[in-house]
Formats: sequence, C-alpha cells, structure tokens
Amino acid sequence: MRRHDQRSTEPAFRRAGFSLIETLIVVAIVGILVLLAVPRVERALAFRSVAAARTGYASLFLRAKTAAVAARLPATVTVSSASAFAALAAPGGLRFMSDPVQFQALGVTVAPSAGSITIQPTGLVTSGTPYSVVISRSGVVDTVLITGYGRVQ
Repeated sequence: MRRHDQRSTEPAFRRAGFSLIETLIVVAIVGILVLLAVPRVERALAFRSVAAARTGYASLFLRAKTAAVAARLPATVTVSSASAFAALAAPGGLRFMSDPVQFQALGVTVAPSAGSITIQPTGLVTSGTPYSVVISRSGVVDTVLITGYGRVQ
C-alpha cells in the first residue's frame, strides 16, 4: 500500500508563518505602547536630571563649607546658568575647588537668588540668606535652600 502524503493535499493558505494583517496589527499595538511609554520615560529623565543637579550643587556647597572651616578662609560658591563652582579666598588669590557642577550637561535650567554666596571661616553664610537655587527641567522643579547657618534644605 502506498502512503498518502498529506502535505501535498493541504491548501496553500495553511502554511506556517504570519499574514500581513497579523503583522500590521502587532506593529500597531507596539506603536501604541511606545507612544504611551515615551512621555513617562521623558518625565523620569527630567526627575533624574533635576535630582542630579540638586545633589551636585548641595554637595559642592558642603565641600566648600568644609574647606572654608578647615582652611579658616572664606569660600565663595558661584552659580551661572551653565555651571557652579567653588573657590577659597587664599592669600595668593583664589584657589578653585575641583569638580564644578555642569548644569548645562544635565539639561537643567538654574535660577539662583544671587550669583554667588560667601561662606565665612566659621561655616556661617552672611550674604543674602536664605539663598535659593531653583532647578527645573520639563516641568519638574526642585529648590536648594541654604540658611544663614549654612544648612542645606
């Protein structure tokens, strides 16, 4: 007896694989999911950038305060729209501290209440307190507040 080959009798439309309609439906569903996820990812990136800028500035201020007390010299923290840096007022001139905060690289906008703040050798802030720096990006806003006692809030 001859065996009957079932593959030869199957219709052509029953082959393995996906049809064009099925593929288009999957592509449309993936596109909708991407459209829903993009705003959330952008907001998460904005939160992260603002948090990094806030942490960087607070850390820079605290390092400057520590250096001012240790060296018994006044320190100045200067903020611009692109960056923030700290310097000690040494007898031979300004001695800049390492690692400025690069706001521009983080993509944040910075609005300080004054261009710079001076930290006395005692650790107190005598100029323009409370001093604030408002950091924002894409609707996410955070503020660094420095009191006259040199506390970061």
